[in-house]
Amino acid sequence: MTSEPASDPSVFTAVPDGARRQTLLELTEKGPVHRVTLPGGQEGWLVTGYDEARAALTDPRVSRGASGKVYGHLAPEAARGLHHHMLNANPPAHTRLRKLVAGTFTRRRLELLAPTIEAISAELVAAMRIRLDAGGTVDLVEDYAFRFTFRVLCALVGIPRLDEARLSQLFTLISAGPATRIEDYRPAAQEMLGLLRSLIAEKRRSPGEDLLSGLVAARDGDDRLTEDELTSMVWLLMVAGHETTAGLIVNGFRQLLEHPDQRAALRDDPDLLPGAIEEMLRFDGPLQATLPAVAEEPLELGGHFIEAGSLVMVSPLGAGLGPRPEPFEVGRTDPRHLAFGFGIHHCLGAPLARWEARVAFRDLLRDLDDVEQVDDALARQPSLVFNRIVSLRVRTPR
Repeated sequence: MTSEPASDPSVFTAVPDGARRQTLLELTEKGPVHRVTLPGGQEGWLVTGYDEARAALTDPRVSRGASGKVYGHLAPEAARGLHHHMLNANPPAHTRLRKLVAGTFTRRRLELLAPTIEAISAELVAAMRIRLDAGGTVDLVEDYAFRFTFRVLCALVGIPRLDEARLSQLFTLISAGPATRIEDYRPAAQEMLGLLRSLIAEKRRSPGEDLLSGLVAARDGDDRLTEDELTSMVWLLMVAGHETTAGLIVNGFRQLLEHPDQRAALRDDPDLLPGAIEEMLRFDGPLQATLPAVAEEPLELGGHFIEAGSLVMVSPLGAGLGPRPEPFEVGRTDPRHLAFGFGIHHCLGAPLARWEARVAFRDLLRDLDDVEQVDDALARQPSLVFNRIVSLRVRTPR
């Protein structure tokens, strides 16, 4: 078994486009498991190998109950009310939560949402087309991806349009996690918790056909979700579904701009789209690393001895970079990735994310096929967990 110096924590929140992916490529070439220092100063282990990542995600000794170490920067009330969800739970608690939640997150509910998904995308794309035809520029992050995914999730969950703008601001701030300044993070988390509690109270008074009403009413015998579990579950669904799907769309379209031959192939053969989305998830996926877990017992992983109590993170972005990281190919036959997790923590929202992505790329390739990138230098969100371009401005060629 081997050890290695802890990596400079700044490399995992580097802003210049391509810097973090290059770091993960270099780490993956060295081996599948690495000792790292997190931006908050904690030391832990980062798993970048595909097989080792799957092993870590399914090893019962790697516990998701890491809230004491990871969320110590939050007030206890906010930590309980925002992070008491499935991603931070182990069996049997995880089994209980997933059983209660899965019964509400059905394909039937997604099918009923399909016309709304289509309408939101069409509206946003049409607005961008008007601005482009007038000689302006549009930002695919702010003008499309963020609005599209957030409005879809608000419709799914049952959040009134009146609350969308403020909730979107709070989600963006909080989703950066420990990379956000503590003095900004704490009040935002507390405000978010208050808004979610008010929304849940309204659903109890006037339930509808939305997902949140379903979660409030969910029962397994006499069991039901507690108040903290409800607020945490909504938080998880909104952040995971908003940030990651927006990242998939923006990062993916950027790769199509960067690789015009692949863009042309996808335009000429729309049947390639489902596989192209999987390749986007592999090549430049929206999830850099999972939330830190804790090794409850000593274990060996990828030739390293990991002591009990150590933090362990899996990098889905890193896991997709081997054994043949290049090139970006929309027709790749085996674009294996872990962008939606693995095992009992596989994302319940994966079908919705893929559905949204298919609608998004269909509409963007049809109506914005003539655009070019405006800025030469792009920046990434300074987040340990998420991997997304901050702004992607495009225009019609001049």
